[in-house]
Amino acid sequence: MGDRKRREGRFAPTALVKRTNHYTHTEWYNFCMWVDTALSAALAIVTILIAYLGVHVTLHPAESASARRWYKIGFSGCAISAVSLVIWQGIRNGNTQSAFRRDVQEATNEARRARDEVDNTRRDLQMENARRQQAEKDLEILVQATGQSTRRGITEDIKKSPITVEVSGHPIRDNAQNKQIREELGGFIARGLALRQRCLTDDTKSSLENDAQKWFEEAQIYLEHNLDSAYKIQFIQGSPLPIAPPSEVPEARRPLWQGINSRMLVLSTFVDQLK
Repeated sequence: MGDRKRREGRFAPTALVKRTNHYTHTEWYNFCMWVDTALSAALAIVTILIAYLGVHVTLHPAESASARRWYKIGFSGCAISAVSLVIWQGIRNGNTQSAFRRDVQEATNEARRARDEVDNTRRDLQMENARRQQAEKDLEILVQATGQSTRRGITEDIKKSPITVEVSGHPIRDNAQNKQIREELGGFIARGLALRQRCLTDDTKSSLENDAQKWFEEAQIYLEHNLDSAYKIQFIQGSPLPIAPPSEVPEARRPLWQGINSRMLVLSTFVDQLK
């Protein structure tokens, strides 16, 4: 209840000022219209009076110096009044044009700001789509490394005999061995995902570089012992189509993010080859 009163006390005066300004602006607009109308009417009256004086002097010429003096005073007063009214109208018209130009400029600025807001919204949507696509790729890698690698089932692996055949010096592994290797590679992929995520969160003084180097060396040793040197070389070289890191990754972490992501893509390719 107290918060409500404070909110009402905070916002009510603002609304009152807005209503008062609105009424003042409307009354000022009506007053300006009335002044313009009065000026036009006064100018018309002065013009009619000058015409009347001209006709009267023509029909009734002045016979005395005093009458001529009053005619001169009347013509001079009407002329000065007409010129003053014309100058006043010109000044008011100039002010009106200046106000109109300001309104046009303000409308242009509002349109420009609205366009900038639309561009910013579109840019945010593009960034959000890029993050969503990256998340989908990460999920696909995890599924390939865990769920899809075991889709044939454990029963089928148990029924087959573990036979090892040597062809050109390289052993041909059975399905059970391939399954185990896929699971190990899936573990390396999961560790790579964690390291890549740390590129967004860890500070520059963390042990991220050392942990990434350790992951890189352990993966090389595993590939050389359980597959062959060709897999190790391909892993070292990385993916031929690297993916640019998101904009949230700091500039100092971008090369490390790309290196980890490139090796994860290679490991994912190995998992697909061993199915």
